[in-house]
Amino acid sequence: MLFRSSADEDVKKSPPIGHWKRFDQSVRADVADAVHANFELAGTSSRRLAERVAAMLAGNRDGSPNGVALPKLRIDQPEAALKLIKPMEKPDGGGLFPRIVNSLRGSYGGILMVGVLTSLAGQQLISPYSVAAGVLLGLFTFREDRKNGRERGKAEASMAVAKLMDSVNFRVGDDLRTQLRTVHRGLRDHFTEINDQLLRAAADAVRAAVEAVQRGEQDNGRAAEVQNYLAELRQIRIRTTARQR
Repeated sequence: MLFRSSADEDVKKSPPIGHWKRFDQSVRADVADAVHANFELAGTSSRRLAERVAAMLAGNRDGSPNGVALPKLRIDQPEAALKLIKPMEKPDGGGLFPRIVNSLRGSYGGILMVGVLTSLAGQQLISPYSVAAGVLLGLFTFREDRKNGRERGKAEASMAVAKLMDSVNFRVGDDLRTQLRTVHRGLRDHFTEINDQLLRAAADAVRAAVEAVQRGEQDNGRAAEVQNYLAELRQIRIRTTARQR
């Protein structure tokens, strides 16, 4: 996601341990915006799906859903689920005091190492050379500790963001899936009822048409009988007239 990429970029630029509270608020705000956008998209997609199904049932030439009632769909924003998401835990930056202690250890080790070498050369254990080596080694240790601390802070910050995302996916994703299942059941029940009504209306129309045809056939049969009777009467009249002559 975009906000996850943005958070990772911020972590890569500088470990946010020094301003962790502001970083946490920023990430959580981006998460909330993305979640709201996803819920809005889910609601829009559900309404479009309802319109497409209604248009199929309506059968209008222009493809509109006119004539078919649309269901009332509602997807609530997950404000309650977002409130249950806890702030990210601040990583342990190590602090300045442990770095100073490690630097002193490095400096002491440098003094001893170079001092032993200088003592073998006939000089004192504590000499300008050993002190200089101790200072240099102490500074190097302090620099390496600070570098390692920054990298460790970045890794722990990225891990905290990943944990936040897992919590969001668990709580908010479950809420969204529950609401989508409710919407799908509502769509199914609504359009199933409309489809049943249309099928019943079509069946009634077919039955009425069949009955009308059957009545028409009966009327046609009676008309034929009347015509036969009239023909017979005409024949009788003709014969009667001929006999009178």
